[in-house]
Amino acid sequence: MPDPRIMPLKEPDSVQEYRLVALRPFVRQSGDDMRPPWYIGERSLFDYLLVYIASGEGVFTLKETVFPVREGDIFWVPPDTPHSMRGSSRVMNCVYLHFDLAYDPARSHWNAVIPGGLTDLSAWPERMHPPLDDAQIKGWSGILDYKGRKHDILSLMREACREHRRCKGHSLRLGAILIEIIDQLIRNTENADDSSYWNRQMDEAAFYIRNNAASIKSLASLALRFKCSVSHFRRLFTARHGIAPHKMLQDCRIKAACELLAYGNANVSETAARCGFSSIYSFSRAFRRETGISPKNYRL
Repeated sequence: MPDPRIMPLKEPDSVQEYRLVALRPFVRQSGDDMRPPWYIGERSLFDYLLVYIASGEGVFTLKETVFPVREGDIFWVPPDTPHSMRGSSRVMNCVYLHFDLAYDPARSHWNAVIPGGLTDLSAWPERMHPPLDDAQIKGWSGILDYKGRKHDILSLMREACREHRRCKGHSLRLGAILIEIIDQLIRNTENADDSSYWNRQMDEAAFYIRNNAASIKSLASLALRFKCSVSHFRRLFTARHGIAPHKMLQDCRIKAACELLAYGNANVSETAARCGFSSIYSFSRAFRRETGISPKNYRL
């Protein structure tokens, strides 16, 4: 007679069964670095590439699609897919992992860097990662529509980079971290619905704020630009980015002011005007609230 205290095990479905057998990740290369403006010309890869934009912005292409990328974006490049990458901000922090999802000792240890300009890899079929029979993972490309907490992915990727550097290659722990990253991506990118449209709109809104903070007149003008009411815009934006739109706008203006004060010759009044503040008084109050010191003392 079965023991009633023992819960019956739920058998995995066919997709889970396939993933349990097929996913054997192996990290080839990793990095977490600060970069001045940079460029990698169009190329293809033998393995997968996952990039997290921790700070800064740029423009990536995948096949013929152009992706403006900025802080918080998660970018996925499948094998044998032409792509190029450019960092356009003064400093950009990219956290990246080159990896196989299905380890093969005869293939996976080749980890030479593919230079820009090399897109035809047909001369080396034995080095190409085989296709995965997984509909969801096969659908990943470009900026992922990730609905979970992006900081969790960033933390895991940085942990993977540290482990890869520490063990000077692969380890069981590194493979486990990669499995956790893939699991997070699977659980937070499936079941796309109508919210995907508004997620894309709010991503565009954040990009617009970061690039046009000085010229934005009001939150109402932003909401109008993205075709919704002020209250709806505020709610959608905050849910998507974890920060209210007016706070992001203020942060971008203060950041621009710090750049001008540190590297430019404009006085405090000119800096306030150039960064979109209505008066030197509102600028000084906001600057002191965010930095703890006055604009004049910051320059010192």
